[in-house]
Amino acid sequence: MTGESLARFVELSLDGVDVVFSDNYFDLPAGRTVELISPLPDGWTVDQARKALRVRSLYDSFAL
Repeated sequence: MTGESLARFVELSLDGVDVVFSDNYFDLPAGRTVELISPLPDGWTVDQARKALRVRSLYDSFAL
């Protein structure tokens, strides 16, 4: 993933299932790219995981 501006305390999740990503709660500086991995939940396709992926950051805690 790549950010256009600084994102603090980025958190990743998949709707409907518990997964563990290779990193979570990280800072993503503007213009930097990070690569994260996670095993697919049993019976899931990559497309299902993409659709269920949620990305949140500290900004979302204050956005209305």
